Amino acid sequence: MKTLASQHAAWAAMVIPPNAGQVQRDSMKMGFYAGAAALWGLLNAAADSDETDEVAATRLAHIEQELRAYVAESLPRTPR
Repeated sequence: MKTLASQHAAWAAMVIPPNAGQVQRDSMKMGFYAGAAALWGLLNAAADSDETDEVAATRLAHIEQELRAYVAESLPRTPR
């Protein structure tokens, strides 16, 4: 089963430089989990709303587009 911890480990291996200090590692982990919590809140708000399936699907598509755009912009700039 995939967990947030396993997803964080995979993400950290991609974006945190091997020589990063513990403060940087801890800050990056906090940011990762804060992002996960924000996404969880967005998904729960959508699930609890009275919006139509079409509107909910559009909301999810926008979240996906935002995430993909961020990754496309940010990962190439990540020093490794």
